[in-house]
Amino acid sequence: MSKDKAFDRLWDVPAMQGATFSSGHLDMLPELARIYIGHAISPGTKIASAVRLHMHGDIRFKTKWYPFVADQVIRWERGFVWRARVKLRGLTVTGYDRYIDGS
Repeated sequence: MSKDKAFDRLWDVPAMQGATFSSGHLDMLPELARIYIGHAISPGTKIASAVRLHMHGDIRFKTKWYPFVADQVIRWERGFVWRARVKLRGLTVTGYDRYIDGS
């Protein structure tokens, strides 16, 4: 993918030091999410401050579906950047969605 300064800046921020998981992190979630996550993550587990995902799938333009690839960075305390690329009739089309620091 092409360079995206906001994507890179969000990923390159130093990780939170010493943060660990507790049941209090689940208070704002719906009941089923609290049950699942409470079962999946043990109290005291170190919390990742960010995750970087690579995905692929199909995206619809008008009435036709096209394959796409995308990357996403999600940083717990700041937001996310999602950027995607699709070939549309031989042309590469790129797009993004982002929410960083309240904007």
